[in-house]
Amino acid sequence: MESDFKRKAFELLGDTIRKKRIEQSLTQEELGLKVGYGELTRRQAISQIERGSVAIPNKKLTLFINLLKLDNTFISEINFLISKGRYEEAAFLLEEREAEERKIAASLSVHTPMTNEDTKTLFMVMGKNDPEQIEEPNAEEAGENDLPSVKDTISMSFDSAEQKLTRLKALFEKALINEEEYSYKKKEILDKYF
Repeated sequence: MESDFKRKAFELLGDTIRKKRIEQSLTQEELGLKVGYGELTRRQAISQIERGSVAIPNKKLTLFINLLKLDNTFISEINFLISKGRYEEAAFLLEEREAEERKIAASLSVHTPMTNEDTKTLFMVMGKNDPEQIEEPNAEEAGENDLPSVKDTISMSFDSAEQKLTRLKALFEKALINEEEYSYKKKEILDKYF
């Protein structure tokens, strides 16, 4: 049973390392070089860590944390639990963190009807400069099941940005995401809409 938890803890930690490496646009070879593995072993060493075959060596832990911008406290705690043979606790914490990250990602991926770029394109195609210039169909032409009006759709895209930013701030204030994650996602949302 212990070996199952050990394997699971190593695999979950390895998956975290792989995701962060990819986010940083690093190859296994490049990461291996930066954390000090030898020329002949660097890709293989990173591959073994990412597959969950081995844990991150304690002497390289700080390098991994800094290079991949990992949560220092969390990763150090996981590595400590693994080093003490407390694999079940490590696996539980890693699974819990992964579930929380999925929840955050899902809460931020709300369908957005239109971005500002879509709006500009729409105005250009319609030969208008302002949403108020857009003529809506009269009540007799519009049916009950029609799609929202163009004005409503434009308004929804701005509301959606505000909703995402509000949710993001709430996650930050509840300490479910750190300041770096908050700033990154905030910039991503603002870039998309404005």
